[in-house]
Amino acid sequence: MSKFDTYVAYLQQCPKERWIALQNFQGIRGYTKIPLAPITLLYGQNSAGKSSIHDAFHFINGFFLGEWDHDTTTAYLDRWANNKRITNPLDKDFIGKPDDVVIGCAGFYDLDKFYEYCGLKNILHDSPEITNFNWLFGDEGHNPTSFRIHFSYGEAGWYLREFLLYLGADIFLNYVFYGDNPNNFLFGETILSGKQLYDNDIPTKKKSTDGNLHDSCLAFNRNHEIYDLIHFENLIEVSAFIGYPIINNEWFIVNRLGLLCEENNTNITKPKLCWGQLINWYDYTEMDGVPASISQGGPLRNEIENIIAFPVYALTTDSVINSIPPIREIPSKEKAIYRIKNNRRDEEKNIIEPFLKLANIIRSSVLDKIYIQPKHKLIDPREIALSELFEKTVVLFNSFAPTLKNDSNENPLIQVNRLLTSSLFLDTGYELVGDCKFIIPEDVIYKFADISKEELRAILEQLEAEVNLRLRYIPDDLLLEIEDVGVGISQVIPVLLAANSSRVYIQQPELHLHPRLQAQLADVFVEQVNRAPIFVIETHSEHFLLRLLRRIRETYRSDIPHTLFSLKAEDIVVLYVDKTKEGTSNIVQLRLSEEGEFIDRWPNGFFTERDGELFDE
Repeated sequence: MSKFDTYVAYLQQCPKERWIALQNFQGIRGYTKIPLAPITLLYGQNSAGKSSIHDAFHFINGFFLGEWDHDTTTAYLDRWANNKRITNPLDKDFIGKPDDVVIGCAGFYDLDKFYEYCGLKNILHDSPEITNFNWLFGDEGHNPTSFRIHFSYGEAGWYLREFLLYLGADIFLNYVFYGDNPNNFLFGETILSGKQLYDNDIPTKKKSTDGNLHDSCLAFNRNHEIYDLIHFENLIEVSAFIGYPIINNEWFIVNRLGLLCEENNTNITKPKLCWGQLINWYDYTEMDGVPASISQGGPLRNEIENIIAFPVYALTTDSVINSIPPIREIPSKEKAIYRIKNNRRDEEKNIIEPFLKLANIIRSSVLDKIYIQPKHKLIDPREIALSELFEKTVVLFNSFAPTLKNDSNENPLIQVNRLLTSSLFLDTGYELVGDCKFIIPEDVIYKFADISKEELRAILEQLEAEVNLRLRYIPDDLLLEIEDVGVGISQVIPVLLAANSSRVYIQQPELHLHPRLQAQLADVFVEQVNRAPIFVIETHSEHFLLRLLRRIRETYRSDIPHTLFSLKAEDIVVLYVDKTKEGTSNIVQLRLSEEGEFIDRWPNGFFTERDGELFDE
């Protein structure tokens, strides 16, 4: 068996899991793994700590997608780190140091994610980096991997103390900051002392603000199945310039890497919490005198950057990215009119503003319709209607959403309306429509006489549009303002839009819904399970859960009413969050049998209120 086949066989035997892990984060003290499934339900009393999970996803994505700088990261750690809020130290159930803030994430990555990452890094798909990293991928792109990161607090503030990357079930890479390690002992080797480390041949002798050596090591596990598939001879040759690599029976160590050291004008270094700088260490001053081919894009940096950055990037983009808050704003008549400029891509992706996203979809659909079958009308400049709001502008196109092609399976607006109106789902009788108007300056109108439909679309794409969202009551063909319809409709529309995505945290989806609709809303998410999404749903609804259990039971007995509603026990995870006497959060998974019955009992006082009210208990 080849080395690559051995690695693939190893991956196939590894557990296929998705989870996040937390320690000293918000209400969670001890190290806690939180399993994830296509549908993950969070139950618990008010203020029990369910929001800790939401904030953890926010931190994972903000930090590891490179959106946060050092100041932003430390500000969030100051706000969310439990070790700075509770004085009594952990004496059990922790990993690393008792006061470490630990964030972990596990899931899968695939080749498409790697291409996406390399595209962001401006690397061509046919580059050597792509070829060299094909060994990262197992069958069908389901390589299990995970990472764990330890943040600690010292005299210089927050810093990253340790980072571990697991490929499969075993650790492969370990980055450790050892500036606070008085014994200089790591990975079974004695690290060179400060005097040895900073020889006279090294031009810069950097010391930290607290007098300790601020440096780091990056070690690769030589016993891991993937180790022999990496060209470490290149790393050894190149890192000899800057790192004095150490090799023992278990670890290959790139010493003195200094990935988190920040150079400044005072010739003092300090840790810097910025993931982008961790994986893009282009300004490392210890590389002075190293050949340009190495210091400016050489194999050491490229290999290490890809090994560290790509799996974390893939995992982060595979985790929960967007969220639906517990209280969704009801668009008033005025606020339901959205002014949209060109290239509002951030709003289009931001599911926190779902109605704005839907307005963008209507604008794009109108442009598509114009492109396919233009129906524009030339207007005499003398008939231009001027107003205080739109001076020298005119409304040229109007379109309602129902005119969109109904054969599209990709248009989120069509999906939302299908769920609102279908008898299989909510069957509310309402659909969301939008009146789209393009705001056209007077001087642009004169260009419309002799232009093609392609040119027309190009012009309109650059102009501001106004989309007025409303609801149409289908039985009476009656247009209504969103605020004039029951609150439950406006609250559920963002939830239905979220169900069309793949990675989302939803708080209280049942808000203002009748119990029957709460149960039918559960079917909206069951239908999406075959897409392998991650829906983390924070809820108090018993009806929502009972419908899921019913679908598991019907699937197990092969008597489900529709193939859309096939659901297995492994497709959902039910978590109960409770607050301990010490004021911390305890997360318990309630296991399910194949038949859709709970193996574990519900905690006392939850979902028992009904019996008490009915039987005077």
